[in-house]
Amino acid sequence: MESRVRPGAFIVADNADYSPAYLAYVRAPADRYLFVPSAADVELSMRIG
Repeated sequence: MESRVRPGAFIVADNADYSPAYLAYVRAPADRYLFVPSAADVELSMRIG
């Protein structure tokens, strides 16, 4: 899926706590995503690179 997500696209992940692999990927310090936890289990990420 990532190949179809353009820089600047927002990704809303509901129940993100149930996917630790996803959270580790978008939170990795590789300058790919900016992320903001917006609720108890919802994460908003934006692809930047």
